[in-house]
Amino acid sequence: MITKEVRNTIKGYLEGFIQGMVDEAKQNGFDPKQLRPLRSESKAGDLKPFHESLLPDGILRVTEFERSFSTKLGTTFEECARLIAKSVHKNAERGYRVRGIITAKAVKRIEAITSKIGSGGMKSKYPDLVKEVIELSGGNGGVERGSIADLYIETKSGKEWFLKSKVRNRTKDNVWKRQDGSCKFRQSLMQNIQKRKHFMPPLTTPMV
Repeated sequence: MITKEVRNTIKGYLEGFIQGMVDEAKQNGFDPKQLRPLRSESKAGDLKPFHESLLPDGILRVTEFERSFSTKLGTTFEECARLIAKSVHKNAERGYRVRGIITAKAVKRIEAITSKIGSGGMKSKYPDLVKEVIELSGGNGGVERGSIADLYIETKSGKEWFLKSKVRNRTKDNVWKRQDGSCKFRQSLMQNIQKRKHFMPPLTTPMV
């Protein structure tokens, strides 16, 4: 249950996000009824000579706002999740960087698992796959690798959860999909677990 205080915090955050986007769109300094001055170069790589020669700034601004809004909106889901988790658990952070030693055997097994999932779907239980990879982490040797969890949660009991909130495409290298379609995972998520040698908790909420 999300408390009233957390709801109000999320509402205030989203209102600030929307207002910031609107204010940013208004501050380009152009007359919305006029064509923009043509540019010969752009550090941002966003030259649009044909559009800017035909369409007034007002129309261009709308399309640019929609594209920018859709891109930045994804970050709001992560922040809302962090605010909710923070109200329940000991700690919650976005963009949490994880570094650790991972063995060659574990990396090879992860690649084999993701390849199999990519061709035939995820038919095994996810915690079993995590346990299988962790069992290959013993012994000496290995390489240091880094990864970033979209959301990191430390529970009051000391458990650590590493979550990935989204994927950009469906390639076998960065997507795991549970057979019922409710959860997707990047390959780096299992590597996060292997580095910390913790098991993921049971998954009860879809992650999209």
